[in-house]
Amino acid sequence: MNTFYLKERLNKKYIFPIEEKINYFPLDFITLYKNIKSHFNNTIFFSIRQQNQITTIVAVEPKIITLGNRITQHSLIQINKLFNNLKNKWNNKISIELIDGKTTNSSYKELLEKKGNYQTTFTGGLFFYAGFNTFNNYLTEQNKTINPKKVPTYALLFVDSAYEIALSKKKISIIHAIFSSKESLSHEINQTKKKTDILKKILYQSQKTDKSKNSIYQDNYIRNNININSVLNEDIKNSLRKKIIDAKNSITQKYLKQVNISLNVKFKYTKELSNVYQFLLEKYCASYVFLYDINNMTFTGSSPEMLVKKEGKTCTIEPLSGSFPVSTNQELDKTYESQLLTSTKEKQEHNEIINEVKKDLKKVCKINTVIIHDKREILKLPYVQHLSTRISGEIKQDYSCFDLIRNCFPPIAITGVPRNQAINIIEEIEENKRITYGGGLGLIDFKGNCNIGVLIRTYHKHNKNQISLQVGSKISSGSNVEDEKEEIITKTKNLLKLLNEVKM
Repeated sequence: MNTFYLKERLNKKYIFPIEEKINYFPLDFITLYKNIKSHFNNTIFFSIRQQNQITTIVAVEPKIITLGNRITQHSLIQINKLFNNLKNKWNNKISIELIDGKTTNSSYKELLEKKGNYQTTFTGGLFFYAGFNTFNNYLTEQNKTINPKKVPTYALLFVDSAYEIALSKKKISIIHAIFSSKESLSHEINQTKKKTDILKKILYQSQKTDKSKNSIYQDNYIRNNININSVLNEDIKNSLRKKIIDAKNSITQKYLKQVNISLNVKFKYTKELSNVYQFLLEKYCASYVFLYDINNMTFTGSSPEMLVKKEGKTCTIEPLSGSFPVSTNQELDKTYESQLLTSTKEKQEHNEIINEVKKDLKKVCKINTVIIHDKREILKLPYVQHLSTRISGEIKQDYSCFDLIRNCFPPIAITGVPRNQAINIIEEIEENKRITYGGGLGLIDFKGNCNIGVLIRTYHKHNKNQISLQVGSKISSGSNVEDEKEEIITKTKNLLKLLNEVKM
């Protein structure tokens, strides 16, 4: 936590914004990514879908506050202190000159809440990435070697320059947050205006061109050619079958209810993951679509699952379970939906997860405020459908987003029931240690709100020519080994086929 950036910036008294709105024009996100990378080293694209509206936050060169391999109770206290310090500065008032030349005496909070007809959803804050083992105090001693390649397991990043792209409202905002003292205010405003000019130029250079003139939109575009049968060969299938059998035996011996077992495959892939991100955003947009590129760690994906969400005092989790296919045949699709809703096995597994999530929330929420909403619902995606239930509660007064995340992490649906015992079985059975899979990525703003998605259906870039994909399924004592194996193989095939659809 003692980085030079953090020490220097927290001596400054103020955080304040410079913001500019631009009328929306169709963006080519592939070109936008390339243009950002030509000027800056790091970026995060994070798209949130709510009620069929998609908002994308693009962090441009977010400042790394801390990278690490484990968040202990002590470091969690330090992170909360840091966040409270930032929130306090966010509320300090200062007389500042805005980009249009006007002067105002307001706090960062007040300025960004007075926006007229168009309200930006992100008013400054942090990106938080947490890999599967970020909070790994639950591991037994023999399983402590969690990260042999020393890949950062978590990252906390301050977003001081960002685009907010509201596709449905056809608006783009450029937002900057500056740490400053009064003495350096004028200089830092001028520097930020220069950066704004660069960001505007990048935007205008990233407009979509006429499809007929842009090769990536032509009908004869080159497809990827991943050999799916080669990736999912018999050795891979036999290894997966053994893991499922081992998991079933462990469940019986150690009195578990369920455990999530995953398959990790690596394969050749030479295109930029920005191509995949744009394709997911346009064709397979789930609740969260993301592209993370920080310090040469790069991954992209489209996740339907929420880890946690906090708005004001209300915190929410929407766990998913069950995976049934979808069909373009309406009658067949209804049959799949009915089977998912009436399956005794799926109902039991989903109820077990709901009960554990309720216990998680009770630890951080006020007494008698945790509610299970409505009945089970179907979340339908382009190639799969799941069971979903919303659970919410009112968070205790002294608890932050970080406390909420810590208490619900890793998500029950990606570990098992009970969580701690399931995690130790995962560590024993899976030969590839989980890094991003089952982790979380999302935004924490200076109001104390957060929206964190679960990192599943994620493509992780390892080098210029190789990426990996990890897919899992819940195993219980009543699971049929071949059925579970085929479910994981089918999920993996679908995600590999999706890559073969991405335009080169």
